[in-house]
Amino acid sequence: TISEIEVLITSQSQDEGDKILSDLKNYYTAKYTSPIMDKGFFVFNCFDRKKKNFILTLTDNGGNSNSVIEMLIYREK
Repeated sequence: TISEIEVLITSQSQDEGDKILSDLKNYYTAKYTSPIMDKGFFVFNCFDRKKKNFILTLTDNGGNSNSVIEMLIYREK
């Protein structure tokens, strides 16, 4: 059983990274619930089809000229 998945999306353009982050946020907001903001992370409380809870977080760890979007999916223990 996988307990944690991390995905990094990198872009050389901050504008492109902002668009990707916005698209991901909108997709997961429509699929699950509106996120809460916690220390720069968008945090979604989600349920799988078996009604088991998992957490999905999104953030951009890039700088002024690039973008590094981190998506982390995990189950709380």
